[in-house]
Amino acid sequence: MLFASSERIARVHTFAKGMGIAAPQIGVGRAAAVVQPAAEGAGAIVLLNPRVTAASEASDEQYEGCLSFFDVRGLVPRPLRITVERPPRSTAPP
Repeated sequence: MLFASSERIARVHTFAKGMGIAAPQIGVGRAAAVVQPAAEGAGAIVLLNPRVTAASEASDEQYEGCLSFFDVRGLVPRPLRITVERPPRSTAPP
């Protein structure tokens, strides 16, 4: 269901740099992320149950908002680089 949902969302929404949508926002109770690399023509990367295994000490702080609360924004620090592990698609929970 998550893969079908992510494909449907990709057809409907063009996300700008740093924008995303959380699985619970589309009715999926899983830890998931869909990442669109900046490289021209690169396909989206779907991460199910990702686990951050390393993060750079260097960070950047930008204002972030929420699709549910348009007028609410806050400064959020994010590492400039992370390393993520994920289980193979075939072992992801249904």
